[in-house]
Amino acid sequence: ALGRSGQDANTVVVFITDHGDMMGDHGLIWKAFYTFRGCINIPLIVAAPGMPGGQASDALVCQTDLMPSVLELCGVPLPGDGWQGQKTPFPRGENVQLQPWPGRSWRPLLAGTTAALRDEVVIENDDPTSGYQVRCLVTRSHRLAIFPGTAHGELFDLATDPWELHNLWYEPGAAALRAALTAQLLDAYSRHTPYYPVPYWNA
Repeated sequence: ALGRSGQDANTVVVFITDHGDMMGDHGLIWKAFYTFRGCINIPLIVAAPGMPGGQASDALVCQTDLMPSVLELCGVPLPGDGWQGQKTPFPRGENVQLQPWPGRSWRPLLAGTTAALRDEVVIENDDPTSGYQVRCLVTRSHRLAIFPGTAHGELFDLATDPWELHNLWYEPGAAALRAALTAQLLDAYSRHTPYYPVPYWNA
């Protein structure tokens, strides 16, 4: 229909979902606080004018990338564009809008000018029905999930265990890896936490 109407050269099409569902993998169904790949790997198909088609990428992207990607593909600047990464002084007693969008545009991936946008993706999930809170780090090679307030978690080597069948969290030999990924999660979670307008009492 877009082709027949001539609007295919002026339209960005994005197919994406909000989450995956466990379809019996790990003996689970539906979704909850799980951060298994069945829940966190979601479909993403993009068609945009001027971008080559028929490509597939295994780059890490996340849902916060949706808005900056669509806006850039449409030639629209991010609201408040220019604040990203700046330490901007402001007069005492005034509210200043800082950049609250940690996402990155997919355009370089679509254009084939880069193979990766980020080194990790951070996932947070607070489940009101169970009370579980999960903080998760996904890299190209590992997935770490922490259950705050408990001594439990998950650590999977995605290169050697892509179906996430062997949890290394409790393995003594994986203690150094667990510590390194936990530190990476803390750093990434802090960096990805968005800035919000500075309240007047902190201005």
